[in-house]
Amino acid sequence: MKKLFIAALLFFSPAIFAVNPAIDSDKMYLTPDELCLNYFDGFYIHLGHNVWVKTGTIHRDAGGIYFYDDGLVKEWKCPYCFMYWRLEQACQNPECNGKK
Repeated sequence: MKKLFIAALLFFSPAIFAVNPAIDSDKMYLTPDELCLNYFDGFYIHLGHNVWVKTGTIHRDAGGIYFYDDGLVKEWKCPYCFMYWRLEQACQNPECNGKK
């Protein structure tokens, strides 16, 4: 259901995805290529250089799609097992191909 909602949102509202300056200081606007849906955890937003933040909700207003930047934890995505870990933590997946 979430996948269908995101697909409909991305398909029917292409004009709202322009990068906009934040109206509120804690709002961070995003573009569709910065968003990744994980069915178990929520939404992952790519900040660049393999740095991601996880949020449970995203919002939409006249300025575009945004999320609130209030105490989010920055994580990185392992290129071998595709799991997310805190920035200061190495991959903890015992089955990860990168550890072999």
